[in-house]
Amino acid sequence: MENEFDDLPNWLFCVEEISAGLYNLKGKHKSSGANVNLTGHHLDDLLREARRVALDMDAKREAIS
Repeated sequence: MENEFDDLPNWLFCVEEISAGLYNLKGKHKSSGANVNLTGHHLDDLLREARRVALDMDAKREAIS
């Protein structure tokens, strides 16, 4: 399952259920290649955390540019 967030247009997040109720979320920035990789039992929590990490990474990348 692929997920995108309106405020993160350069990121693509893919979720795979790797075992019953256990999810692996991989996020990748489309141009910089930055990655987020999370595993857990609560999909909504994983999506929130991946979004938070990606926003933080974008902010840091912009600050050094």
